[in-house]
Amino acid sequence: MSLLTGKASDFLKIGVAAAGRGDMDTVRAILGKRPGWVARIGSHGRTMLWEAAYRGRGAMVDYLLDHGADIDACGCHFTPLLVDISPYCAAKFRRHDAVAARLAERGTGLDVYTAAYLGQAERVCEICHRVFSICLRAYVARQ
Repeated sequence: MSLLTGKASDFLKIGVAAAGRGDMDTVRAILGKRPGWVARIGSHGRTMLWEAAYRGRGAMVDYLLDHGADIDACGCHFTPLLVDISPYCAAKFRRHDAVAARLAERGTGLDVYTAAYLGQAERVCEICHRVFSICLRAYVARQ
């Protein structure tokens, strides 16, 4: 692929952009020449997987996961999100529920940070209660 000049900006301008468009041919060609880009992190923590999830590109999400992308690598899209979020949160935030479901099926972490970001108060309480119970049992066992 002659578009890859070797500059750091190639990753964002070509790799991340292609993943966000769902341009499978370009992403295949890129990863053929630069396989490490499947895990590379660009500005704002964005990965190719994160961008594909944010843009609702389900087939691209599957392809990148099949090629070793980190399902829980957090990033953001400039300042509107205010915090780094997982690809799952990015998909949910943008209402790409089918992509979020794919990520959940593939084993994304559904931790307290994800639940808090998505406003899932019940889940936050469940997680905190579970952690508190574990800590309390450990404390009592030491006494």
